[in-house]
Amino acid sequence: MAINIFIVLFCAFIPILFGFLWYSPLMFGRPWQRAAKAENVGIPAGTMGMRLALTYLFSIFLSLVLVSIVNHYSGIISLFVTESGWGEAGTEAQLLYDTIIERLGHKHRSFGHGMLHGSITGMTVAFPIISILALFELRSWKYIAINAGFWVLSMTIMGGIICQWWQPMG
Repeated sequence: MAINIFIVLFCAFIPILFGFLWYSPLMFGRPWQRAAKAENVGIPAGTMGMRLALTYLFSIFLSLVLVSIVNHYSGIISLFVTESGWGEAGTEAQLLYDTIIERLGHKHRSFGHGMLHGSITGMTVAFPIISILALFELRSWKYIAINAGFWVLSMTIMGGIICQWWQPMG
């Protein structure tokens, strides 16, 4: 089985697209600049492309992690991946895998269920990491709320999309 790379690559765009809105003056751009003490600081000329490319790369990593968290296929696959004969039609391992997928593999495959797992992951992974860094950088709770809120909501949407539409590729 191979990872459905198309969903991973699509979901990696979500933080970029959502970030343009979230950190714009329409939403939290100005409060974030004040909290980050970056009001009069601009992005150096010629670096935006590299910043967006790296953001996309890191978001691909995040999408790959979310696949294993929000999609229950990953747990089933992990049980069989080292079994002799898995992935080969007609073998005992493949028949057992196919039976499990047929009976249970499509449970909890909804946008809402993925959003639940994405939001839990955001709250238990992104929020603590951002908070710890911000505490030692002497940032405000407003700064933490804006940045953590962005990542919790991004991961919530990414989780929903992954759970609803991700299918293992054979």
